[in-house]
Amino acid sequence: MAKTRGTTITIRPPAVDWKINSEGCLQQAMLTRGVLQDTLQLTLDMPAPADAEARQARRLDARLDVVMTISLPHESAWLDVAVEVNNTLRDHRLQIELPTGVHQATHFADQPFGLIERENVPRALEIWQQENWTEAPASLWPMQSLVMMHHARRGLGVVTAGLREYEIPVGQPDTLAITLFRSVGWLGQPALEWRPGRASGMVLPAPDSQIPGRHAFHFAVMPMDNGQSPAFWQAVEQWRTPASGYLDSGWSRFRTNPHGKSFPPHFSVLSWESPLHFSTLKKAQNEDALVLRGWNPGLTKLDNRPPTANGIPQQITLAERPATPTDSVAAGTPVSWLIRSFE
Repeated sequence: MAKTRGTTITIRPPAVDWKINSEGCLQQAMLTRGVLQDTLQLTLDMPAPADAEARQARRLDARLDVVMTISLPHESAWLDVAVEVNNTLRDHRLQIELPTGVHQATHFADQPFGLIERENVPRALEIWQQENWTEAPASLWPMQSLVMMHHARRGLGVVTAGLREYEIPVGQPDTLAITLFRSVGWLGQPALEWRPGRASGMVLPAPDSQIPGRHAFHFAVMPMDNGQSPAFWQAVEQWRTPASGYLDSGWSRFRTNPHGKSFPPHFSVLSWESPLHFSTLKKAQNEDALVLRGWNPGLTKLDNRPPTANGIPQQITLAERPATPTDSVAAGTPVSWLIRSFE
């Protein structure tokens, strides 16, 4: 837990912070062994400053209640982590720090269609003041849902459900810090250390941005032993889009008019065994057909395997025009298939 006196627009970590962690705050640990997974629930009661003024005075005058549930599925190579927090504090940021044990100069995070490689310690930190930048750079970045640090034989990836920010903490270049939330009280403020000389927006109080109350967060921690292998990407895809089930109660049970339709006991629209990531399955724009889209999330090209369906899939562009079939898909590149017969 770190102090923040920034705004809803600009981050403002203090020059001298008081970082508080959960060491010694465990109140209860409960282990449950199940048929499909094992679960460890940790209940934490963390003494903390109530607000920025209390933190400045080094006064622990409030508490933060956290429940962390760590699950290990028996058939999956990841830790599933759910965190529940009752936020009664102000002017602070809550993160989960994950040491990777990997000493690399760079790491990777995902974008809408591809990866970006970033320096763990931005070189721009050394020159921004000399070059009169209007705002300081930081080792604090956005992601879509994935960040990872690895080399060929070891690494760690974190896949999140709706958490979009991470940090490489100063002095900890081998650690991934996932931001759960940040509490701030102002829309904008003038003369911030990281944005000198101008306001970061309208100087107005924003008490709702302290986001008090109960909040829930969800992410997975995935070990990496072979870099960005197809098996790793398949695990990421499996966690992001778990299989869904539907209990059929009879299509016509609550219909009073005769419909004359019959349905087979087993039916599959298509199957697609591919190292590519699934993007979407949608109706075609200009005809009665389906469009399947995927993309290559990694750094190297992957095999382009067509889906299996009743009809013959046709490779198309994003504009849904015919495309030249390819045997592979380049890094960060989407691919689309048109499926005309699926009944």
